Amino acid sequence: SSFLRNYLLTHNDAVFGGEFAGHYVFDDGRGQGFDDGLYAGLRLLEWLVRCQQPLSVILSEFGTRIATEDLYVACHGIPICAIEQQIIAAIGHREDLRICQVDGIRVDSAHGFGLIRASNTGDYFTLRFDASHRDDLRQIADVFVHALQPNFIEIANAIRHTVQQQLNLP
Repeated sequence: SSFLRNYLLTHNDAVFGGEFAGHYVFDDGRGQGFDDGLYAGLRLLEWLVRCQQPLSVILSEFGTRIATEDLYVACHGIPICAIEQQIIAAIGHREDLRICQVDGIRVDSAHGFGLIRASNTGDYFTLRFDASHRDDLRQIADVFVHALQPNFIEIANAIRHTVQQQLNLP
């Protein structure tokens, strides 16, 4: 993705970047900054040969995470900048959360993150949540719901409903 490539260009110490959508970019003098799945797979195989350990052993060090798929919520004509402003106004003062506005708005906590951004292909917002545990995921989703409820009740309710539905939560 262009956001990923731009990030790698502006952060000299970053040599690899990846996204949930399956975009993997290398900027280490060999990858040429291309987003190529086959190249990423070959680089992974090269690394595994050097490590001489199965991927399952290497990944076991990181523990399991719970994540939603991309969630789609109708925007009802509301621009993403209004959503971003509402979230910042509601939680910008909290020291336990970090906000990033690279592509939409991402809120990071110690145990997970939530992201909302305008879709590039339709009249909806795309959201994604990721956390260490189900309760942490629900908490980060609730940050978005509570931040948006005062002025954007339809969007807040849609977020709550889609997260509950995807994770089979009550």
